[in-house]
Amino acid sequence: MDYSTHYMTGEEIHIGDHLLYAGQPAEIVFVIGRDEFEGEFAQQKVWWKREYERGFMIKGGGLGLVLCHEADEDMEFVSRHHDSTNERR
Repeated sequence: MDYSTHYMTGEEIHIGDHLLYAGQPAEIVFVIGRDEFEGEFAQQKVWWKREYERGFMIKGGGLGLVLCHEADEDMEFVSRHHDSTNERR
């Protein structure tokens, strides 16, 4: 299993996912291996992809921004935000 694009429980990691990271509520804001970027990160996509081959960014209250290369046991998937417009890329 590729834990740079999957949680340890097997679900795929996507932007907009809500999770608990070290017990704190958080959200996935980009996934490099899936070419999923949103907001301010979409403008910096080329740089992130050039500097890092894989990984994802977590944004959470009390955590700030955390770049992870792989999912680990501190991440618990909670729910997925569905974007029907598909304008995030």
